[in-house]
Amino acid sequence: MCEVGQTAHCETTQKAVYGFGTSFGDLNGTHTEALILPHAEGHVIKVPDSIDDASALTLSCNLPSDIIANKLADIQPSENVAIIGCGPTGLLTMDIALGKSAGQVICIDQLDYRLAIAAKKGATTINSTKAGWKESALSLTNGRGFDKVIEVVGYPDALQICLDIIRPGGTITAIGVFCDQEFNLALADVSLRDISLHMNGFANVQPCMWQGIHLMDQGVITPSEYFTHEFNLDDIDLAFETFDKKSDTALKMLIKP
Repeated sequence: MCEVGQTAHCETTQKAVYGFGTSFGDLNGTHTEALILPHAEGHVIKVPDSIDDASALTLSCNLPSDIIANKLADIQPSENVAIIGCGPTGLLTMDIALGKSAGQVICIDQLDYRLAIAAKKGATTINSTKAGWKESALSLTNGRGFDKVIEVVGYPDALQICLDIIRPGGTITAIGVFCDQEFNLALADVSLRDISLHMNGFANVQPCMWQGIHLMDQGVITPSEYFTHEFNLDDIDLAFETFDKKSDTALKMLIKP
């Protein structure tokens, strides 16, 4: 599986992910001062000194997932793109997409402070809790729907938004991690509208790390700007609480040992 780029499905490590327990390889966690890295020769990569520590942390999942999302969406010049979810991963996905599309790039979220960040970067923003949000979104495409929609949430409601605003023949790329067992997918609708649906909740990180390093090293993106809070390891409980409750305009937590 690794040889074909599916490193997330490694048969040697049994899909090992640090801190995910016995279901994914039974590796130890990374919220510690030090740890042993088994199979390090297969996935450790040297980070240039030009990249700050906070940005480098995003190579573990966020940034490779963003690269994968944009690859699967295959955004073409002039296409209209919608991104569902304005967390750190969604915003980094937006950063890459803004450099690829000359059409509309819109971000949809429920939190105004996150939408404000996207708007500052040049995206059109829509709050999905407001009445008439769908009509507002579709009006940006003359009612046709978006060419590409990227989902970065992992909830059924977010996937439904994708289906509601995609145009016939469009592509949906869902990189959110879905834990729900069922979803009411109307097969006739997806089939007869010729919709392409990519699900990628378990990112093949390693093959995209070098691209992420190149993007940061060349100054195309700066992931460290999305770290809003810094905590010591002793205060990790407060870090998780701040992130979970989205308090104090939280985006991404930086935890130092």
